[in-house]
Amino acid sequence: MRHHGATSPKSSTRVRHKVSVKPRPSRARVRRGGHSSHAQAVAVVSRGEVQIIRPQGTRLFYPHLGSLVREVRHLVDLGARKLVIDLGAVNDIDGASIGGLVELYRLLRQKGGSVRLTGLRPWVRKMLEMTGILRVVPVDQGVAQALVCLRSPGTLQG
Repeated sequence: MRHHGATSPKSSTRVRHKVSVKPRPSRARVRRGGHSSHAQAVAVVSRGEVQIIRPQGTRLFYPHLGSLVREVRHLVDLGARKLVIDLGAVNDIDGASIGGLVELYRLLRQKGGSVRLTGLRPWVRKMLEMTGILRVVPVDQGVAQALVCLRSPGTLQG
């Protein structure tokens, strides 16, 4: 419930009215990680047993990493085992965030799951190539290709 103040015409006293606010239906759930001013929104879309994670900022740097890691850990705790991390909006990434992607990959592997990256822009791809992560974590051209790979039998190795 939100409270909206209104001034009564007979006095200067503020009257508080309760207004019921219904959440808007949405295909994606957007969560802000933590309470930090550096928290970055992370959108989550479910496609059957596959969860698609989309960081909402153009930069994925250390201060923003926590919200992504927390969201993925939360999904894994709820039983998610097939994830696509869509970095299509991300133009820049730092070493800590690359390490965070490796951490998430290892977490899913330990739980018998799989994670795939998609939407890599040229600079992000170059950074991931330089660190060697692309030799370990599977990358797809788009979300559709990643979904096909994750839904195919025997694709949990990635």
